[in-house]
Amino acid sequence: MSDQTLAPSQARHQRAPTAAGRAASDDADLRPPSAAGRRVSEAAFWRDYYGQSDICYEWNNGVLEEKPVSSQETFLIYAWLRRLLETFLTSHPIAALTGLDMGFRLALPTGTVIRRPDMAVVHNTNPTPLLLKQNAYQGIYDLCIEALSDRRQADIDRDSEQKKREYAEGGVPEYYILYADPGLRGFYRRDAAS
Repeated sequence: MSDQTLAPSQARHQRAPTAAGRAASDDADLRPPSAAGRRVSEAAFWRDYYGQSDICYEWNNGVLEEKPVSSQETFLIYAWLRRLLETFLTSHPIAALTGLDMGFRLALPTGTVIRRPDMAVVHNTNPTPLLLKQNAYQGIYDLCIEALSDRRQADIDRDSEQKKREYAEGGVPEYYILYADPGLRGFYRRDAAS
């Protein structure tokens, strides 16, 4: 047997893509196209986009908005607050806690929005109870909690300015923004007069 017989073929000398290279390529191929910015009716939003599993959308006066994700650090703060609320509500059953981006509708002076807070609370005295079989809340939450998304300045502004204003105008009594940096964290309560 000669050395020539054992020599690898040219194809074997070509470098195989790394796992990271394959993952980046695969992710780009698998990621569904975003419909953010698309104008749709409220009925079409509830029917075609609300339950979509690939991309989480909110609806802002006829326009789809893609809900961005938070960092692991912010998630840990979210998880801590969720455990705290669950513990408190177990010993003081005065409200129901929900999450999983359960949406609700806000009729605002400038139009209608459908928001999906990361976590929300419905007090037992709320005139619209949170029902077990619902996948969207039919009333106004008593507390909305958002884990701040910080990938882009527009994401930060959306949670810290736009949603803060919408929740206040829509009648949400309290709004929390969770984030590791105290400068972007916020705990807001509407005045009794508003």
